[in-house]
Amino acid sequence: MMIEHSLAAGHVTSCFSERRGFDMPCARADNLPWLLFAARETGVPAEELQGLVSAWEMENFKDGLLGEHVTGDWMDSVKRPSSTYNNVMALRLLADARALGLKTSHEPEALAKRILE
Repeated sequence: MMIEHSLAAGHVTSCFSERRGFDMPCARADNLPWLLFAARETGVPAEELQGLVSAWEMENFKDGLLGEHVTGDWMDSVKRPSSTYNNVMALRLLADARALGLKTSHEPEALAKRILE
């Protein structure tokens, strides 16, 4: 259900009901990383998420890290510039995407190195 709703919305929404997915209070940077983690842990095929992964990377990365425009995460549900948490969630996304056989334009190892610099 979550994958179907996310594909229909064009991004992974932060909330789901039986009828639809929706963002409350806003879209968050960690929605797709958590969905990929769930797919990986449960063995659910995730090939159809390739388009969402590619779009997420194009929209959120800037100079090898998440851009400052990336706001809102589950840690505080506040719109604020990119945090360490969001960058670590981006690392999680890249690692899980690769483990699921999805292609990413950013290397998990390169992001890990940037986070630790």
